[in-house]
Amino acid sequence: MFATSGGIPNKKETAMSHIPLILVVPLLSAVLSLDGNAKSAATGVVRGHGEVPSTEEGALLPSQISINAWLDSEGAHGRIIWIGDFAFVPGDPQDKGGPADPWFIDVTSLTFLSDNSAEVCGVVVHAPREQAIGEEGCLVFTDNRETGEADTIDGVAIIAGNILVK
Repeated sequence: MFATSGGIPNKKETAMSHIPLILVVPLLSAVLSLDGNAKSAATGVVRGHGEVPSTEEGALLPSQISINAWLDSEGAHGRIIWIGDFAFVPGDPQDKGGPADPWFIDVTSLTFLSDNSAEVCGVVVHAPREQAIGEEGCLVFTDNRETGEADTIDGVAIIAGNILVK
C-alpha cells in the first residue's frame, strides 16, 4: 500500500497513517470553507464561442469571438477574446490582409436584455495595434436556442458555435 524502503514506510507515509481517515475529510472541508475571499455565486452568465462571417456593410469582418462573462454581487467579470482578420480584397492595395492576432477585452459591464440577449462591454487590454489598448466597446450576444435560429453577435447570425445567455 505504501512505498517502502526495505519494507519500512517513509516518514511522510507514517505521519499520514496516524491521522484517521474519518478526520481528514471534515478537516479539509473546514479549511476550504474558511476562504474569506470566496466569490459570490454568479447571478447571470454569458458564455460561448461564435464564428461571425463578414457583413455586407462591413460592420464585422470574418471573426472568431469567445466570451466568458458573469455578473455577481461584486459586478461584471470576464473576458472576450476576439480573433479577426482584415478582409483581403484583390486589387485593393490598402487592405493587404493582416494577422489574426487576438484582442483581449476585459469585461466591465454586463446588462441582460429581455430577448435572451446580453450587452457586454469591456476595455481592450491586448491588441495587435498598441493604440487600441484602452479602447472601450460593447457587443450584444443573443442566445436563440429556444427559437431554433442561429445565435447572434451584434445582430449577425453566427455560422458556427454556440452562445449561452442565462
